[in-house]
Amino acid sequence: MQAGRAGGTGPAWRVSLAVVFVVANLCSVGCLTTNPARGVRANGEALSASNGRLRQGTAVLDEQDFYTIAGDTAAVGTIQRRRASLTAEQIAWQATGLAGIGGIVIGAGGLAAGIVVLDVYGPIGLAVLLPGVFLMTGSIVLVPLAYVWADEAADAMYARTFSTARAREAADRYNDRRRAPPRRRQGTGGRGQR
Repeated sequence: MQAGRAGGTGPAWRVSLAVVFVVANLCSVGCLTTNPARGVRANGEALSASNGRLRQGTAVLDEQDFYTIAGDTAAVGTIQRRRASLTAEQIAWQATGLAGIGGIVIGAGGLAAGIVVLDVYGPIGLAVLLPGVFLMTGSIVLVPLAYVWADEAADAMYARTFSTARAREAADRYNDRRRAPPRRRQGTGGRGQR
C-alpha cells in the first residue's frame, strides 16, 4: 500500500491529476473573441454581396468593415453594439466557469470535511457533507456548460447581423456613388474673374 502512494497511483493523486487536466483544458478554450473587424478601408474596388460573402473586389470582408466602406453608419452601429454585447456575454460565462472551478474545489473540501465529521461525530457530519456534495456536483455540471456558452457567444461574433438583401442595397448605393463622375465645384469669384 505504501508503494502505491509513493508511486503516485493512489486515489488522491488520480483525483488531483484529473482536476488539473480538466482545468487546463477548460482554460485553454476560454480565449476571448473580440470584434473581428480589421478596419479595412475602401480601395476603389466595387462592393458585392453574393453567395453569403461580402467582398470588396475579390477580398472577403468582415460585415462591419463592409458596411463601414458602404457608408451605412446605422448598420455599423448596430453591429458594434451586438458584438460588444457578445464580448460581455463571453466574459460573464468565462467568469462563471472559473467560479465553477472554485466551486468544485470548495465542494470537494466540504465533502472531505463532511466525511471526517460524519466519521467522528455521526449524523451531524451531514450538515457539512451534503452542501459540499451539492456545490461540487452543481459546479461540475456548470463549468463545461459555461465554457460552451462562452464559445457559442464567440462563434456568434462571426454570424451576420443583417440579411444579404440589405448588404446588396448598401453595395449598390456605394457602387453607384463610386461610378458617378466627380462633381465640379462652381467658382464664386476666385482668381482670374473680374
